[in-house]
Amino acid sequence: MKKKTLWKKISLQLHMLGITTVAGCLAASTIVPISIVQVQAEEGEAEEEENDEYIIEDGVFYSYIGSATSFTVPSNVTEIAEEAFYGSNELVNVTIPKSVKTIGNGAFYGCESLKKVTIKGAVTIGEEVFSGCEALTTVELPKTLTSIGGYSFAECTSLTSLEIPGSVAMIPENLCEDCTSLKKVVLNKGVKTISEYAFNCCSSLTEATIPTSITEIGNFAFNECGLKTLVIPSNVSSIGTNAFSANSSLKKVVIAKGVTEIGADAFTDCTALSSITIPASVTQFGTSICYNCSPNLVIIGIAGSAAEEYAEEEEITFKADSKAGNNVSVKDDVEEEKNDNSVMKINKTKLKLKVGQKTKLKMNGIGAKAKVTWKSTKKTVATVTKKGVVKGKKVGTAKIRAKVKGKLFTCIVTVKKK
Repeated sequence: MKKKTLWKKISLQLHMLGITTVAGCLAASTIVPISIVQVQAEEGEAEEEENDEYIIEDGVFYSYIGSATSFTVPSNVTEIAEEAFYGSNELVNVTIPKSVKTIGNGAFYGCESLKKVTIKGAVTIGEEVFSGCEALTTVELPKTLTSIGGYSFAECTSLTSLEIPGSVAMIPENLCEDCTSLKKVVLNKGVKTISEYAFNCCSSLTEATIPTSITEIGNFAFNECGLKTLVIPSNVSSIGTNAFSANSSLKKVVIAKGVTEIGADAFTDCTALSSITIPASVTQFGTSICYNCSPNLVIIGIAGSAAEEYAEEEEITFKADSKAGNNVSVKDDVEEEKNDNSVMKINKTKLKLKVGQKTKLKMNGIGAKAKVTWKSTKKTVATVTKKGVVKGKKVGTAKIRAKVKGKLFTCIVTVKKK
């Protein structure tokens, strides 16, 4: 057993007993239980698994002391302890299995070479878990996830995209602060709150999906980002102070009917902002919400509304629109959109049937809500139902066509004798 491994094991157990160690030493007056002293003599008794790369006890992964570039957490682990991988600078790829339900605070803090993390089944991710992992480019989060701690991806300066499953109700404070390479954020339907500073200073962030489930956008949530257009859905009750300030590329903002409050400086220093639609439901305006925006800025709203009054007070051009904020289209159900954008195809392009025989055709990659229209070119040879069930009628050849999203897909059906 390596001395480094042995000392970590002894230190771990001393810590569990409330005994503190400093730089590998004990105070002269410290009384150490004989069971701990005997760790070296009685190898393996004080732990479930002995390994020169890591320490596991009672399903908890306490410490990684290996030097591999790729590592898969063992499947008998249910929890990764705080700072378990702290200082593991050789790690490049990590896979966390479904068995792991909790990842403790700072578990991978500052792992400077870590590039890819695959999490297959975690429920809870603590605070600062990947904070300061400057090489991290890819993180795969599972649909089982319900909670993420603050600062978990802060200062991950190589991270380019992030998708949060709808099972996570709240985006915590400072989640991705200073992720300067982050270009795209997808929040799936189910997320309700975007906390303060969540994406603060993500200067490359040009695309952020805000689903209809969002009810609150916190202070400085998207401050100093690179957003170009923005749609605020109707379930949002308030837009926080400086929520979208200093987005210098932001040109157009549409706020849906239902939002009631816009916080102070919400769009301050959005120097390219030339159009903002504000519905009649907004009755509370913070100070200087559009300070230092484009000199050509136009507020679009309903005549006689608080939006018009605000525009007059701030000497901003107002344009009346009786439908302002109504029927606002918001991208939603992102996971379904992924299917919509994948390669659409029919499951069979050629089919052989006997007279009287049935089989079902289906379209793949179209999304759950897409409508498919089925048609047979020769109903005397083969028929097809609205659900794609094909039946051989008489010997011959027919084409079964599926029309979806304006595209046609064909299956050639050959019918033979029984």
